[in-house]
Amino acid sequence: MWGEIFITGNTIIDTINMYFQKISEVEDRILQQLRFVEYALVTLHRAENVDNPQILRDFVRILKKSPIPIVFPVHPRTRKRLQEYGL
Repeated sequence: MWGEIFITGNTIIDTINMYFQKISEVEDRILQQLRFVEYALVTLHRAENVDNPQILRDFVRILKKSPIPIVFPVHPRTRKRLQEYGL
């Protein structure tokens, strides 16, 4: 016997649905604060990307070369590593 299977849904989709209204309420305010017409949005928080100093250093180097402005809402984990590695 293999046991039972439970379908629990997609946690990412469930979270988006749960917070969609809240996001919609602040979205316009945030977009009005941006001074850019064109920009890139970057997120960086996975352990394999931020816990290795050389990988994180490479990301920072690449991002600094971007030809367009970058909006980078820094995750607490990433902020800690950037400070720890002097980046």
